[in-house]
Amino acid sequence: MRRISLKRIWGLLLAAGILALAPTLLASAASVPGFVKQVKATDVRGTKATLSWSKAKNATGYNIYRVDPETGDLIGTKPVKTTTGLSCTVSIKLGTTYSFQVFAYKKNGKKTVENKEGSPPIDVEPQLLHVLSYGNECVYLEWDKVKNADGYILYRRKSGGEFQEIKTLKSGKTDCKVNVPANTTYRFRLCSYKMKNGEKVLSEPSNVVKFKGKKLESVHGRRWQVTLKKTIKVTNSETGEKVTLKAGTKLTASSHSDGTIKVTNAKGETFKTKGSYCTFGDYQLAPSYNYYTKAQSEDFVNKKKYTSKTNYLIWVSQYTSSVHFFKGSKGKWKEQRVAQCIIGGVNGRTKLGEYETFLHDNTVHFYWNPVKNWGQAFHGWIDGNRWGTHSKGCVRLSPSDLSYLRSLPLGTKVVSY
Repeated sequence: MRRISLKRIWGLLLAAGILALAPTLLASAASVPGFVKQVKATDVRGTKATLSWSKAKNATGYNIYRVDPETGDLIGTKPVKTTTGLSCTVSIKLGTTYSFQVFAYKKNGKKTVENKEGSPPIDVEPQLLHVLSYGNECVYLEWDKVKNADGYILYRRKSGGEFQEIKTLKSGKTDCKVNVPANTTYRFRLCSYKMKNGEKVLSEPSNVVKFKGKKLESVHGRRWQVTLKKTIKVTNSETGEKVTLKAGTKLTASSHSDGTIKVTNAKGETFKTKGSYCTFGDYQLAPSYNYYTKAQSEDFVNKKKYTSKTNYLIWVSQYTSSVHFFKGSKGKWKEQRVAQCIIGGVNGRTKLGEYETFLHDNTVHFYWNPVKNWGQAFHGWIDGNRWGTHSKGCVRLSPSDLSYLRSLPLGTKVVSY
């Protein structure tokens, strides 16, 4: 008989024990989620900041804790936010530096297990001043209202220069437009002030915002093709020069009226004349449906401060015969998609104004007149036309663009301009 040593017996028993325990050990390891490797702060404005992070393995959700920026210790035992997503908005106050950590957790039945290792801390410093939007050689700055402030002073400097006061604004004002020449870089900062014994007592300066001026064509609504009925003398709106326009001259008008209207010639020169001197034709279309850049589109909707009940916004541009889709919120809209479309012409104009999407007869509408039992909606193409003013007023899109629009929540703001 082969002899087995006592040492070998103990080894076999130990191995068998480990194998028996293996499922338990594996189950225990699987019950603990991984840790969050990366977290970042975005959209830091006034009293709010958005945190986003990477997905942790086996995590059911995440706890967000505030951390002491100096020591790295958790402040309190309860999380400031709990979420199952990969981002959340936290509250902050001006004048205070914050630090946050994100801890992953996993639910096992009624038990919740949190990974003891949190994400790397992320520091958040509230930003009082920020860019709302920008346009042609200008920037729109916005700031959060400072409690009990009597007003604000805006400062500007060029590279290498000193900050100089450029505007004093009343306490109810929280935004302003500043001209910035193309390719010129300015830095801005803001101070609030309180009046004491007839003098301004300034707060600490805000964060510094850097902006470089851009050359953009202004966004505008639909334009009319017009022809002069008679020879007229007009004044160039920019130079003040007197000009004679002959009968039969082709122009573009900004409105359809018998009263005073603005007209533009083929050279881009602008004049004022009476609409009664003109014969109005069809709409003038832009060179292409995607004529406006993303920056121009975002500038337009953010400058107008459009709001929506959902986190989407739809802009029907009648000059370019296109539909622009945005995601975000007031002042923070980001363009997601641009679609060529068909809109109504002079014999069936697409409504102008602000509306909301709603479902009627399984069709997404943005306008409805219950008295006339008639409205305007988003439809698919039905003929060979793919772009331009060919409908009776409804907006017609490609199948894929219409499908995307129908995926957006009802109640989304529609701007027709």
